Amino acid sequence: MGKTRPVLAIMAAASLWGLIGLFSYILIFYEFSPLQIVAVRTTVGAVFMTALLLIRSPRELIIRPRDIWMFIGTGILSVVLFNLFFLTTFTLSSLAVAVLLLYTAPVFVMLLSVLLFKERLTRQKLLALASTVLGCLFLSGVFSGSWQCPPEALVTGILSGFGYALYSIFSKFALRRYSSATISTWTFYMASLPLLPFAAFGGMLSCFALIPVTAVAAAGISILCTVLPYLLYTYGLKYVEAGYASILAMLEPVVGCLIGLTVLGESLTVPKAAGLFFILAAIVILNSGSLTRGNSK
Repeated sequence: MGKTRPVLAIMAAASLWGLIGLFSYILIFYEFSPLQIVAVRTTVGAVFMTALLLIRSPRELIIRPRDIWMFIGTGILSVVLFNLFFLTTFTLSSLAVAVLLLYTAPVFVMLLSVLLFKERLTRQKLLALASTVLGCLFLSGVFSGSWQCPPEALVTGILSGFGYALYSIFSKFALRRYSSATISTWTFYMASLPLLPFAAFGGMLSCFALIPVTAVAAAGISILCTVLPYLLYTYGLKYVEAGYASILAMLEPVVGCLIGLTVLGESLTVPKAAGLFFILAAIVILNSGSLTRGNSK
């Protein structure tokens, strides 16, 4: 397997995740809670993936009961917690701060990968990580004096980064036995089940009927920002080290920034331009070396 396809898959996933802020903004504006937004994403994801696999490959829906811990990890410990913490940080501070703190994830991924998978902590990785962190700092407004982050937002933001990192870790274990489609499907199952009793789906369905833009936003955040990117990222993770994958996914804040410029009418300031440069530089640094592994152990 050449390196181009899995790397492009991860970058495509990150680009789709970059649209989360746009759809979340619409739903939050219409008073959807963070829990409801996560419930919509995971429930629609579970239904969509189940239908897809029933048509394409029903056997991929089957897992061994003793492997359920992997999907508790990807679904509850990662997807549910990092989304709740991310959206909470968004409401407590700003999208820029929430995205910045979410992307403490590569630090956690690299450290955990060194401990669990014996991945090497190379100078190339450290340089790319430093460039990434610097880029996020520029994007957040720290250097322009516009940083505003309450203490509680700092805590929830770092927790969102840790939860985000856990998806790469638990998926690496699951990929030893299951396909990316199986992992994504069971991740959505495990993520949606604990949320269903608290999501008030009846009220959400009424809102979708009365305010069509909320239905469009819900569909967008569920299919474009959940199903497709998780399939792409999990596929790429099979061939790319978790530490590399987590930094390649840093394309997400770049896309988020571009959405702000082109859709929300934000201005392109010097700090934003510098942020985009350093994050893209990190991706170039990673692509300058060997990114892939011949197989997944």
